[in-house]
Amino acid sequence: MEENTTPMQQAPEKKKFNGKGLAMGSLIVGIFGVIFCWVPGLNYTLGFVSLGLGIPGFIFAKKNGGPKGMAMAGIILGAITIIAGIIVVALLISAADSIPSSYYY
Repeated sequence: MEENTTPMQQAPEKKKFNGKGLAMGSLIVGIFGVIFCWVPGLNYTLGFVSLGLGIPGFIFAKKNGGPKGMAMAGIILGAITIIAGIIVVALLISAADSIPSSYYY
């Protein structure tokens, strides 16, 4: 009798999570954050999301040898977005305070 033997297939090797998706998401959200930094509320949201994706992406890339540049760019753009948002809100408050009271009803 013939034995039916087939070689066992090896399980595919698990790839290390290098944070590339988080870094790319952080970069994209950071770019949109800089573009829309003049919209109150949206600027902070996009800035903090960019930081929230970029920091873990940078940590995973540092641990597992992935690319760190996109994550760092996303973190920087997120910080710029938040700072620009603070400036925009300050300018809006300043502009609202400078309106003479004769314009009110």
